[in-house]
Amino acid sequence: MTDRVISAAALKKMVKLIVPFTLMAACGWSGLGPASPTPPQDCSTVSKQTWAVGPAFAPFRVAVGASSSTALSPGLEPQCLNSVASVVWASDKPSVASVLPFDRKAPTQAWVTGVAVGDTTVKARIVFSDGVTLDAQPEAVQVTPPKGPPTGSVLIAEGVVPVAAPPSHDQLMAWVPFKLPDSGFVEIVVDWDSPLDTVDGVLYPGTCSSIDTCAILITVINSGSKPISLAHFPLSAGAYTIRLDSLGPGAETLRYSVRFTSQ
Repeated sequence: MTDRVISAAALKKMVKLIVPFTLMAACGWSGLGPASPTPPQDCSTVSKQTWAVGPAFAPFRVAVGASSSTALSPGLEPQCLNSVASVVWASDKPSVASVLPFDRKAPTQAWVTGVAVGDTTVKARIVFSDGVTLDAQPEAVQVTPPKGPPTGSVLIAEGVVPVAAPPSHDQLMAWVPFKLPDSGFVEIVVDWDSPLDTVDGVLYPGTCSSIDTCAILITVINSGSKPISLAHFPLSAGAYTIRLDSLGPGAETLRYSVRFTSQ
C-alpha cells in the first residue's frame, strides 16, 4: 500500500464524478439493472472460513526502514468484529522484517517494517470467540533496498519536529516553510517513529500558518504506509509551506526533507 497524493483540483473533479454514481448505487442501479444486495457476513461461520495474511494476488514488498500495512483476508464486517478474540502475529525472520499489530480494536491488521534486504514470511494465528484456533496462510514478504534520492537532486531543506500526543479525536499541526531557488521538480519526504501513529502532509504556496487563510496546493494522505512522500512534482520558484498533521495517538518525532531538481 502506498500513500495517496491528491491535488485540490483533482479532489473537486473526483467529487463531481463519484457523487452521481454513489446516488445511483444507493438507489440500486448498477448500470446493468437493479443491483442485487450483498448478503451480510455470517458471524457463526467465520471460524470455518479459509483465512490468509494479505491478498493472494498482490506480492508484498516493503523497503528497508519503511512500513506498510497488511491484513487478514477475508476480513470482518462490523457485526462480526467480536468473532475474533485475538491474533498472534509473527515474522519468520525478524532480522529481515518485523511485524506489529495495529491494536486491540483492529487485531486483524498489522504493520510490517523492513529491517534488512531479504525475504521472509508473515504469519498469524487466529483465536476465534467460539474457541477455534487456526493458522492463516502466511504472506511472502520481500524487503527491498531503501529508495535513493532523485538523480541530480539537491537537498534544500530538512529538519526534525517533536510533536506531543494530540487530544483524542484531534490532531496537532506543525508548519514548515521553505523556498525554491528556481522552477523545477520537488520531492518531499516525511517520516516518523511509530507506524501506529498517523501523519498526513499538506503543501501550500507562499508562507502560511493558518488553515483559514491559505489555499491548499497538494494533500498527501497516509493510507497504510510510512514514510509519506510527494515525489517529482513540478513547482515554480518561490516560497512554500508544508503543514505536518500528527493525528496520534502517541507523541511523535517528525522528520522531513525537501529535495529540488532543476528542469
